[in-house]
Amino acid sequence: GQNAAVAGDDPEQAGEVAASAAQSAARSSGLSDEQTAEVAVTAAGHAAGSAAIAAGGAPEYVAYVAGQAAINAATTAGLNTQLLPQVIIPVFARAAGRAAAQRSANGRDSTKALEVAAKAASEAGEKLAFMTPE
Repeated sequence: GQNAAVAGDDPEQAGEVAASAAQSAARSSGLSDEQTAEVAVTAAGHAAGSAAIAAGGAPEYVAYVAGQAAINAATTAGLNTQLLPQVIIPVFARAAGRAAAQRSANGRDSTKALEVAAKAASEAGEKLAFMTPE
């Protein structure tokens, strides 16, 4: 899946390829259906986020794309919807963090990068309907 992201596929495609590959690997290693689904969701979000970062996406965009890919993978894998928030929120929050850290302007100032990441994750959460604005 990581190869798909590096190859310059669009984020959605990278996410699908990663989810599929991760699911196959997880299944063949004897994980339960639910564990297999969680692996696929995480892989999809990571690959889509990586592809969006490689394309120079802003942290908000990267977080949203990663979250959307994770949701798509969860739906495809038939993941229990009650598990979605705790599986998907970390996926797009990590993507936001990676994107913020990679922005060269924020590279030297970790506090600034954390602020950017938190804001990006929060915006993505609202767009993905996981968190409501306070």
